[in-house]
Amino acid sequence: MDNEWTSWCWSRPLASATMLILTCVTLLTPGPAWAQDSFYVRQPEVEKGETEIEEHGAVEGLFEQPLHENLQATEVEVGTQFEMIKRKGDGFDLAFRTEYEAMLEHNQADQILFGPIIKYVQGRASTTFDAFFTGQVGNRADAESLGFEYNWQVKYELNRRVGLGVEAFGEIKDLANSGSFN
Repeated sequence: MDNEWTSWCWSRPLASATMLILTCVTLLTPGPAWAQDSFYVRQPEVEKGETEIEEHGAVEGLFEQPLHENLQATEVEVGTQFEMIKRKGDGFDLAFRTEYEAMLEHNQADQILFGPIIKYVQGRASTTFDAFFTGQVGNRADAESLGFEYNWQVKYELNRRVGLGVEAFGEIKDLANSGSFN
């Protein structure tokens, strides 16, 4: 009983503090919207031994066929995700994701992405935060340092199929030259 009480006493302030920090980060980093395929908050849950091919309802642009030309591949993306903390019931999930995107067009640099995915669940409410560092590799890289992007989701499930939520997305393309907050 004492252990459950201690866990309950710390879970609400911790969840509130997390949501407050994420809200502040969201409000302090305004910017233009990304391409449609970036509007996806990744979840930390994975199944051991599972291989998955995902499509998020966005036009990915992996293949293009300009008018009167042949079909050609424009990019190839491969990644992996490891779940390090798996929650049972309420609590935290923690995963680490890596991706490599080979840009097959001649004028773009290949890209890497890596970072944690954190999720906190309390009953029907949850918050998920993806914090990814991004970088360019290869001869066509033009950024001086790593970039940073985040995806954040707060959700309340009304039932198994319907939920209400808010999502926020942000990006700093080059941490060495991030500019001012104005």
